[in-house]
Amino acid sequence: MALSGKTSLNHPVDRVVAALTNEEFQKKAAADLGGSLISQTISGDVAGPFTLTVERAAPTDRVPDFAKKFVGSSLSFTQVDEYSAPAADGTRTAQTKITVKGAPISVTGQQVIRPAGEGSELELTGDISSSIPFVGGKLAKFAEPLISKVLARQASSIDSWLSSHQG
Repeated sequence: MALSGKTSLNHPVDRVVAALTNEEFQKKAAADLGGSLISQTISGDVAGPFTLTVERAAPTDRVPDFAKKFVGSSLSFTQVDEYSAPAADGTRTAQTKITVKGAPISVTGQQVIRPAGEGSELELTGDISSSIPFVGGKLAKFAEPLISKVLARQASSIDSWLSSHQG
């Protein structure tokens, strides 16, 4: 099932990418959502194409009951973002894959961070799937309204982080 969302940020693309690739930011962002950062790795130079792999743990208190039997009381998930080199206007595109450890659920998609005035805009499009019949559709119906909320919260975290970490 398709997922999509878009949000605005008060900082330019290069600074947004700098936050997203900062391990301290990732720790704070995970903690803000009640979870924790397990690991972060970057392959390549962030000035060009690179891959960002982030593994997080999160509580399942907001997961619908029908899905808790698949993930338990907490879940671990890995997000791999394969970023392209910056386009001429500074736009960064990442192919995204999220897998949930111990659950037959995955998300594939694309993130685009593009200049927008003095700031930038983050857009996410993708699909959520499950190898268990009917569960993928139910999860997507649960997750889709949350995408915009999560993106807005992420934008707020990024803006806050960057405002307090100038330079």
